[in-house]
Amino acid sequence: MLGEYYVTDSNMSRYNEQYTSIAKIYEDLEDYDTALTMLDKCVNDKYNARIIEKKGYILIKSKKYKEASDVFKKLMEDVYEKRMMLYMLNKHIFMYMLCFLASDDIVGAILNFESISKFDCTFHSSGKGIFIHNIIKALEENNITAFELACSQFSNVNKLEPDHVTLLTQIKSTIITMTDLYISDDDSDIC
Repeated sequence: MLGEYYVTDSNMSRYNEQYTSIAKIYEDLEDYDTALTMLDKCVNDKYNARIIEKKGYILIKSKKYKEASDVFKKLMEDVYEKRMMLYMLNKHIFMYMLCFLASDDIVGAILNFESISKFDCTFHSSGKGIFIHNIIKALEENNITAFELACSQFSNVNKLEPDHVTLLTQIKSTIITMTDLYISDDDSDIC
């Protein structure tokens, strides 16, 4: 059993590799809760952003978008505070905002988007920042056409990863649901 031997610095990485390998197997089997449990068993004596990031992506697959946004927020804050791997900051901010938008908290997403500049003052003017701004605008206006146009323009320049597509699909379904609610409210006024 993996947990039966004493973990030292010399075998810590091997110990973590075994649990991350097992987590990958459970992820492939779509047993996301067990995969997350395996990742939680990794030794946390040293900061390991790779394991934390993996948790975020598994949470996306299990449709726990709010929890995933919390994971990416932690990564974003850690990168900013430790001034390590600053090249990853933009990626973590982007994933944080997409997860937040997928969790159906539009007001929170707007407030968080405005406060992002304390972590990276260039994010708002970057391609990813403009894309997030356009998605928020489409959500506010319940405009599916604007959302699809923003996605199309972004995907022409940037590669959309499968996790991005999952989150964007969830955001699109939110816009469709909000549009349907808005239309049904208008229909009830007619009668």
